[in-house]
Amino acid sequence: MSNSRNAGTTGTGDAAVFGSLVLADLENRATRAYADHGDGYTASSVLHVLWMDHADESLRKALNLVFAELERHHARTRKAWHDLYNAWAVAAGIEPIPDEPDEGLGGDISNDCNFGPDSV
Repeated sequence: MSNSRNAGTTGTGDAAVFGSLVLADLENRATRAYADHGDGYTASSVLHVLWMDHADESLRKALNLVFAELERHHARTRKAWHDLYNAWAVAAGIEPIPDEPDEGLGGDISNDCNFGPDSV
């Protein structure tokens, strides 16, 4: 995934002026980061069904290790999405979202983000 090291602010911290192509690129990066973050929750759901319905004790121990790694993945991908979304928001003149855990957003990290296939 691309990074946003050149997006968001100038060296002095002032909002930079972006053209429509750069804004579209920033939005695409944020959209991809959001999809990466959501994929981890899909994986968690499938693994949870296995854990609840089909696992013996040894498989549950193995799945618990996988769940721990997924939690690290969730934190990492949420931060990437949050940072990329806010880089786009600042460049687009939209108020950035606060840095709250997913639960602080009612469990729906897409609140007011309006990312979709037609958003570019």
